[in-house]
Amino acid sequence: MLRSFSVKIPTFEVSGASGSCFSSNSPSGFKRFRQHVNPLSMVYRQPVEIPNWMQCFADTSLPIHLDIGCARGKYLMDVAMSQATERNFVGVEIRRNVLQEAEREAEQRGLKNLAFVHANMNIHQIKLLQSLPAPVTSVSIFHPDPWMKKRHIKRRLVTQEFVEEMARQLANGTPIFVQTDVEELFAYMVEIFEMSRLYDFAAHYENPLGIPTDREKFVSKEGGDIFRVKFIVDKPAKEAEKTGTKTPLLAGDWALWQMVDSLYPTGGFAHSLGLEAAMQEGLVTASSLREFVSTSLHQSANFALPFVFSSHQIATSDSECVESVLSLNRRATAVYSNHVARKASFAQGSALVRLALSTYASSCPRIPTLLAIQKEAKLRDHGGVHHAVIFGVVCALLGIDVGSTQRMYLFMTTRDVLSAATRLNLVGPLEAAKVQFDMTPLLEKVFLAKMNREVEDSYSSAPVLDLVQAMHDQLYTRIFNS
Repeated sequence: MLRSFSVKIPTFEVSGASGSCFSSNSPSGFKRFRQHVNPLSMVYRQPVEIPNWMQCFADTSLPIHLDIGCARGKYLMDVAMSQATERNFVGVEIRRNVLQEAEREAEQRGLKNLAFVHANMNIHQIKLLQSLPAPVTSVSIFHPDPWMKKRHIKRRLVTQEFVEEMARQLANGTPIFVQTDVEELFAYMVEIFEMSRLYDFAAHYENPLGIPTDREKFVSKEGGDIFRVKFIVDKPAKEAEKTGTKTPLLAGDWALWQMVDSLYPTGGFAHSLGLEAAMQEGLVTASSLREFVSTSLHQSANFALPFVFSSHQIATSDSECVESVLSLNRRATAVYSNHVARKASFAQGSALVRLALSTYASSCPRIPTLLAIQKEAKLRDHGGVHHAVIFGVVCALLGIDVGSTQRMYLFMTTRDVLSAATRLNLVGPLEAAKVQFDMTPLLEKVFLAKMNREVEDSYSSAPVLDLVQAMHDQLYTRIFNS
């Protein structure tokens, strides 16, 4: 867990020149200062002083990168210096005593494409963003205060109101880079952005500015983990905005619940994901079932989830997506390492196409695209359409966001394995329900670690499971197809 810590920095007078980019106060000594300030305090709800942008920037027409919570901003100064003629940078910090050191150093370095603003972005976001002289083309939120105590969560920077207002103020396609070393805070921020339904996800593995923050350096030195994600502003059309929906179907959320229902007839009940063969070979017992479920979950996330993500992205961005989906489908066929899993994937994919066409075609005008995909796959001897590929396409056509789509897929993996375990009498239905609930933290952890990955990152993490599953059609007796 991240702890607050104190450092020594120069102390400055608080009365900086109003409206200027950098204060000209000089150091008067050293003192310790608090890392935490309460953003709900009236002190931080006073009107913000907007800088004179003409004085701050040599060229006010350059696009702007906004860094929220810049602290002393040393990394921001280095980035600004390296991109002096490409972008302007605005660093926002709520702690005035921290910001003044940054202002002084930036002034000494003579940076003409960087400005610092003392503001509380939960209060001053609209005024600040509307005052900027050029469009904001990217935003970074690096290591915000985690406020770990339950009673302090309301003090966090990322709130529902914050992310929704940001989406309203920024243009569609604007990336927001989020980074923290606190896993609990990371999961919380992902959930808040997801709930707004005004953003899409994109894969993101490295610091987007290319220069680490002080906190990032410290965490890396201590061997800690950095959690990163990129959100992209994706506001719906005005009419959809009025109704609070993203598709003409008016039922994206309801379709989600229908698709994860165990009674949804996609044929998943006929497949055990290798559990039956593993049990007959003595590799899985009631006591080791949880380990098998965990292995299957990781295998699904590492192998299939990139295809779910990629197909969703294709169907979302390309109205004529048949060729791109078929190319992805061909690639999926190439990487399947055993014929039993491949055959099961084709069977479930075909079942999902039939079901989606019969259920949603009258309400969603793009659903017939699935029939075109299936027909072309047959004409080109693909062998079928893979479930992971078609699942991502169907969810995209129904307006289910990419984050929920990937969570659904992982949930269905655990659901189907435990359903098979019940019918194989490894566990009873009550125990299976408990195991499924107990897996929730792992599900979320795997999702956050493996979400939004391209097909180049697809790999098999359970080769023994692949080998055992390949034996399934040679079993003397069996109740599942795979």
